Amino acid sequence: MTSADCYIRFVGELCALTPTLSGPTSRPWDGLDSLAVSIGEDWGKYSPHLETLPPVKSFQLRLPVMSKTFRSSLECERSPLGLPPQVINRLTYLFICIDWIANHLLSIIGQCESMEELTIHFWGHPLEYPPQNPISQPIINNGVLLPKVHKLRLERASIDSLPILPLLRAPNLRQLEIDFSRFGYSDTVPFPSLEQRHVDKHWLPFAQRHSRALRDIRISCSEGSFPINGSPHAMLRPFLSLTRLTLDGAAFDAKSLFADDTSASGGQFLMKLETLELLRIGSDFDMDQVFSFFEASVVCSSPLISIQLMHPCLKKLKVTLEN
Repeated sequence: MTSADCYIRFVGELCALTPTLSGPTSRPWDGLDSLAVSIGEDWGKYSPHLETLPPVKSFQLRLPVMSKTFRSSLECERSPLGLPPQVINRLTYLFICIDWIANHLLSIIGQCESMEELTIHFWGHPLEYPPQNPISQPIINNGVLLPKVHKLRLERASIDSLPILPLLRAPNLRQLEIDFSRFGYSDTVPFPSLEQRHVDKHWLPFAQRHSRALRDIRISCSEGSFPINGSPHAMLRPFLSLTRLTLDGAAFDAKSLFADDTSASGGQFLMKLETLELLRIGSDFDMDQVFSFFEASVVCSSPLISIQLMHPCLKKLKVTLEN
């Protein structure tokens, strides 16, 4: 018996159980708060039965890799996901593992009006954005409103996963985590660097929209390091309220982030930062540049000299070297 057959039998037996005292149409598993479903490559057997899932508050959905499930992108695009609104519109937490055509993901999260935390796992592959798709094109044009989301995490992401960012509108977003994956890359297939064109096209529109709300940013690569050739300073400059910053496995020049341009940025760059973590940095990373950035500066505020910290909020600095 395949995993799909087991799933179908399981769902069928639960749905056939005697209705509970809650009402003649309720089912014993309708009281569940959390549910995790992992779907195999025989997608055609699963999809008709997803509509029987109970409405839950926490939902983890792992969809199979697109290339192993569909013969073409067009077949994936035309394949309905089969998740009815009543299954997902009560969600406060969604974890979805997907590398399908983007309209599937966008249509799902667009219905999660109560969602507070969203994790998107990309399998290390980029989403495809088909042109002139009647389902996804209006969403791509207007974006997806996530009114209650305060935490967004992108897992197993690649540089090509970043186009999802400018499509999201989360006015209450406080925490952003991006974990890049080196899946599919090797010494002969180098991991692409984060270039300034990626920053300008995908990151900055997202950053400018969420600049006042975001407090915590973590960018990491759990499988090694990832190079940043674009300007980290330009990436972080919009976030005037940032209190915590973690860069884990990022390979970049210290001067590209910690250059002293206080006058150019109006004296506001990282001024509210309380915690800075630079993890798995290279042995040639210029820590003097970091210390210089945070050291005291002399300002003439009276006839007598006075000392004022450039960044008076900093409470914790954590630095680790790569193995």
